[in-house]
Amino acid sequence: NIPYILSPRSTYLLDNQPLLRWYPVEGATSYRVRVKREDGELLWETEVEGVTEVRYGGETLESGVDYTVIVNTDKGISSLEEDLERGGFEILPAEEGEEIQAAASQITQSLTGEEQVLALVELYQENDLFAEAIALLESFIAEDNQLPAVYQKLGQLYQYIRYPPLAAENYLKAIALIPAEDLATTAQLQEKLGRVYRILQQPDVAIRWLEQAQVSYQTLGDSEKVREMQMQIEEIRLSE
Repeated sequence: NIPYILSPRSTYLLDNQPLLRWYPVEGATSYRVRVKREDGELLWETEVEGVTEVRYGGETLESGVDYTVIVNTDKGISSLEEDLERGGFEILPAEEGEEIQAAASQITQSLTGEEQVLALVELYQENDLFAEAIALLESFIAEDNQLPAVYQKLGQLYQYIRYPPLAAENYLKAIALIPAEDLATTAQLQEKLGRVYRILQQPDVAIRWLEQAQVSYQTLGDSEKVREMQMQIEEIRLSE
């Protein structure tokens, strides 16, 4: 019941008029959206009804400045109440942005389909452009491209920007699509799910996934990972 900021969140951006997105709150009919500088100065605010995204429409955002998005519902609930650690966003310097866009253009010309998307995502991720990478993957999925590698990467990106609920959601979608013979990828996803659910303070679920990962690593003959999973399981049990 909190309007968690989904984007931009802990990221650099190429676009200085970003799309601001947040998690819908049950029962809320309108949202007040504000963008502030790191010193607390209010740059822009607006109110929207019936939607959970809006394009920033204030003055041009500058590189080298940390910005924060704050969303309040008409029920008095604020995104500042979230208990998940998150950062704001910065605009990438123009020169760096031009270099990345040139590299992206080369990828677009030389690759197609899933290969193109994953290569672009890798480029964006290397430059901390997590919002750009997430938007690209979600757009690709919306075109009915439901591939395990895409969901896995999307889960990883949500983990990077410290929003574990959507990390878990996408890891679960990925693991459901992994072929049975790809046990190595299955084990990695089981381990990731264990760690994410630990962050989400769901110890029983975390242990269940880590135990599954342990069995998978045992089958693969990876004794080091088997021990590592056991240590994580014991840490969770001791902390309860």
